Amino acid sequence: MNHYFGNIQPQGVYRAYKHIFHRNLSPFFNMMISLQPEMESNKWIDMVRRISFSVVGNPEKYMGKDTPRAEITTMIIQEVFAQFLEENRV
Repeated sequence: MNHYFGNIQPQGVYRAYKHIFHRNLSPFFNMMISLQPEMESNKWIDMVRRISFSVVGNPEKYMGKDTPRAEITTMIIQEVFAQFLEENRV
């Protein structure tokens, strides 16, 4: 677990990581939003899911090495992408 959050309660750590992950993924979210008008809805959603699977499969590439346990990292990534889809569906 990230050494910067050592004194924060688990839910606070979760929220902090969620914020960090969202910030780190924002360039990808911006790119996906810019492509949305050019793509069919189902193809756009498939692209978002493929990127999500890529991030889950290799979180250090996108988030750096200082991440929580793998299952927590996966859960946060999935939640961030689910929120993104919910906010940006046509």
